[in-house]
Amino acid sequence: MDWNYLCVGMVSAVLSSQWINFLIVILVTCFVIIIASYIYSRFSRGVTRELQNLNEIMGRAEDQNFKEEIKIGRIDEFIRLGAAYNKLISRIHILVNEVNREKLNAKQAQLVRAGRRWIIPSMPGK
Repeated sequence: MDWNYLCVGMVSAVLSSQWINFLIVILVTCFVIIIASYIYSRFSRGVTRELQNLNEIMGRAEDQNFKEEIKIGRIDEFIRLGAAYNKLISRIHILVNEVNREKLNAKQAQLVRAGRRWIIPSMPGK
């Protein structure tokens, strides 16, 4: 009879320790999933915010507003992307100014030529 109680006691002790181990594994797994979800949500929110900012400023550049620069300070890839965009916008702004200056110079040259044609024939002695 002592052996019977001893065996039942050992089996119940083994079962309860396995149950406790199982519960510990489940709790640790839940904790890890919660922490991973939190980290992912913080990261994805930051990425989404930076992409929305980039999209908004690129939309303004599409409307020919080449003066606004991107201010990004979170993720290295976005920082590099923002720097490249700012460099691109700066170069576009310079090129647009050069084209406008050349158009103005061409228009002024055209007006000067037209003025000479008008003035020279009416000068006495020619």
